[in-house]
Amino acid sequence: MRPTVKLWEIANIKSWKRLPKWNFVQDKKTEYPYIRVSDFWDNWTVDISTVKYITKEIYEQISKYIITDKDLYVSIAWTIWKTWIIPAELNWANLTENAVRLVYNWKYEIDNRYILYFTNSKSFGNQAWLASRAVAMPKLAISRLQNIEIPLPPLETQKAIVAKLDQIFAELDQTKSEIQKNLDNTDELWKSALNQAFHGNWGMKTLQDVCLQKITDWTHQTPTYCGEKEWIPFISSKDVTKEYIDREWWIKHIPQSLHEELYARIAPQKDDVLLAKNWTTWVAAIVEDDRIFDIYVTLAVLRPNQKIITPRFLHRIVNSPICKRQFDKSLKWAGVPNLHLENIKTVTIPVPPLSEQEKIVEHLDQVSQEVKELKLKYQSQLDNLEELKKSVLDKAFKWELVE
Repeated sequence: MRPTVKLWEIANIKSWKRLPKWNFVQDKKTEYPYIRVSDFWDNWTVDISTVKYITKEIYEQISKYIITDKDLYVSIAWTIWKTWIIPAELNWANLTENAVRLVYNWKYEIDNRYILYFTNSKSFGNQAWLASRAVAMPKLAISRLQNIEIPLPPLETQKAIVAKLDQIFAELDQTKSEIQKNLDNTDELWKSALNQAFHGNWGMKTLQDVCLQKITDWTHQTPTYCGEKEWIPFISSKDVTKEYIDREWWIKHIPQSLHEELYARIAPQKDDVLLAKNWTTWVAAIVEDDRIFDIYVTLAVLRPNQKIITPRFLHRIVNSPICKRQFDKSLKWAGVPNLHLENIKTVTIPVPPLSEQEKIVEHLDQVSQEVKELKLKYQSQLDNLEELKKSVLDKAFKWELVE
């Protein structure tokens, strides 16, 4: 039978003090780094480049609340039960109140990385979920965290388990890095295809030149939404982040009376191209069917003149580097990055004959499908690696990795 202990038996769990009211972290480097949950990577350490700092005056008020590389950090809010060890150069840094520090009981022989690995295992995660409080933002109650059970073999066995896990995880991380590189290369493959597709000895026209009507948007006022699904869908730039209208996320609806007012000015229709002017700046989606909906000011409507340009060619080229470079130059920054209609209208694009446009779109559709399949393949491989890591951890704390 594997010996187990409660967390409170082997470690003192220390909570943290919130920053004094009206005091904030800063980018300017001081002698007093302040570590937040967002500074921690998924490889269980800190991204030093993102660490913020506090002034001496603030530090003096919270100087007792520090952490060292001999301790373990456990987040108790936001991303609950994630755990990390800080690098030595951040010894004595201050820590966010959304975390606790495990300071080990000297009566026990503890390998810090053994506990780190365990707290990232399924066993710890399941216990942490049961110990978390059901509130809007789940929070891991310290009193419940103390009662989490940990399998604790002799120190020699702990070190053997850690050594085995270090070896296996290093190999898995190397494989992960190679797969991630392949996944990143699919984006470069697509960019290359877009860059090559639109180069030819063709005439140039503005986006307004190739549209049947004036490029426009609609209401600048946030409407009153209703929760009834039978009312009219209302979409914004948030719904076109993937170069198509993400209907799965249509959660906003407006009443019929408001729809009639909006629809009288502009009625989005099949083959229109909707361009996000902010938030997801300069991503365009094509309207694929005749379903009725209304749009917010964050979307511009480009209605292609199909005697000049095909809808799918317009959709592809608006999402290409040719247009995005011009959007970049005219981008307006005022809190949220924003493209103005006048700047969209004057963007110039090459316009080949309609027959050539169809060939270009057909080629890009083929490349797009190949890229999607590669992405799915590589993402599946990454997901499988994560599952393998969980399986390895599960075996480790059943002591199946070492004799």
